[in-house]
Amino acid sequence: MKSKAISLDKSRRIEEAFKDWIYKDYARRTHLEQIYNDTFNNLVLKTYDGSRLELEGFNHNIKLRPHQKNAIFRTIQDRSVCLDHQVGAGKTLCAIASCMEQKRMGLVNKTLIAVPNHLTKQWGDEFYKAYPNANVLVVDSKDITEKERELLFNQIANNNYDAVIIAHTHLELLSNPREIIEGLKEEELVNAEKNFERQELAYKNNPRENKKPNERDL
Repeated sequence: MKSKAISLDKSRRIEEAFKDWIYKDYARRTHLEQIYNDTFNNLVLKTYDGSRLELEGFNHNIKLRPHQKNAIFRTIQDRSVCLDHQVGAGKTLCAIASCMEQKRMGLVNKTLIAVPNHLTKQWGDEFYKAYPNANVLVVDSKDITEKERELLFNQIANNNYDAVIIAHTHLELLSNPREIIEGLKEEELVNAEKNFERQELAYKNNPRENKKPNERDL
């Protein structure tokens, strides 16, 4: 056991010395990095080019910047997207154009847009500014009665809107069927158990490098 510990310690020191040797010289580091990428690396980050998007029905007096068209194209390709752009980069316009393009392509039926309560009118104005002929339902953020709520949801379901803009408080009133909720819970539990098993196996194979999983984390 003692000789094994000594061997592991020397192996660790050699590895650390090798890393130090690589990073001490910038030219050496970039050269070795290029060799690795050319020889082994087969992962390439996906790029999105929206330069060819024509955006039917869009108000072309509004000039979209390249990053906005790329973002719109990405939402069409990936469907699930987080636009983590800085303030003023035009995220609202990207989202609006993305909704309309996916509607035009038949990828969605109608888009539900949930926004902070005080922004419903602003979003509606922006939508019609970008797409003057769009069919959009903008639901005021005021409180609604149970009867009004039923009428509203029937209106949303039975009309061919391009998009529906509602406040966060109205979104909370939309309940999912119990079977969907139970299915999501079951899926989360299965994923958590699989993740626990992977962590447990990793710990058994290499306890020095991996943390022992705790069942209470499930």
